Amino acid sequence: KKKKKKKKKKKKKKKKKKKKKKKKKKKKLFLQESQLLIRIVHHTPSRRACSPHKRNFLIARLIFVTASRKAHESHLIYIYTSSV
Repeated sequence: KKKKKKKKKKKKKKKKKKKKKKKKKKKKLFLQESQLLIRIVHHTPSRRACSPHKRNFLIARLIFVTASRKAHESHLIYIYTSSV
């Protein structure tokens, strides 16, 4: 007598539920001085591209925006406006 081969049952694959990724809230951290300088360099046009007056204005605005995030650190404004 030949033994009948048992048919293997195919296992049903469970569908994995996709997890929704939580969006990370960006922390508005006050920029450190070095980062602020980098930012100034990146966000202002070169000396040839615009007048020094306009450039100074842009830089001052950048500094003001970053400094005003934490008002008590706004003394940075004076440091940078004098050094740039």
